[in-house]
Order: sequence, then structure tokens, then C-alpha cells
Amino acid sequence: DVIYDPTNYKKSIGEQKWVALYPLGYEAWAEWRRLGYPQLEPHEYPLNPSGQIPLRHAYPASELTLNEDSYNAALGILGGPDDETTPIFWDVD
Repeated sequence: DVIYDPTNYKKSIGEQKWVALYPLGYEAWAEWRRLGYPQLEPHEYPLNPSGQIPLRHAYPASELTLNEDSYNAALGILGGPDDETTPIFWDVD
């Protein structure tokens, strides 16, 4: 049983959603990015260059070669490089 903490609803809800969504990896990942809970640590031996838990997927290389104008416009809106560590507008700090 989990005791609901009204002073930190994101923690209470985020941890329960993580457990409930465990078999649905992408959904659980999206909720973690939205709520910031549970507190996760990067793996000791990460497979991505940044070593951090990814916040987003990078655009495929074909997007740059086939749709360069829109790709560059999207990066301008994104406000950072096209990699897994650049947060999108709804990621928590």
C-alpha cells in the first residue's frame, strides 16, 4: 500500500504510475518525464553517449537529408541540439 501525500502529489502519483505502467515501457518513460518521479539514476554502464536517461528520441538522419528546412525549424523550437538530452516543452526540471 502506498500512502497518498497531498503535499507531493507528483511523487505519490508518479511512483504508482511507474509500477502500474511497468510492462508499458514507453508510457512509463513518458510519465516519468512528465512528473519527475520516481527518482531514477542512470545505469552504471549506459549505452548512450550522454550517460543520462534519455529525455527524447533524436530525429532520424533521413529527416535532415530529406526535410532540412522543417528539421532546422523544429530544432529552433526545441531550443537545443538534436540529441536525447534536450528536453521538450513538457519535461520537468
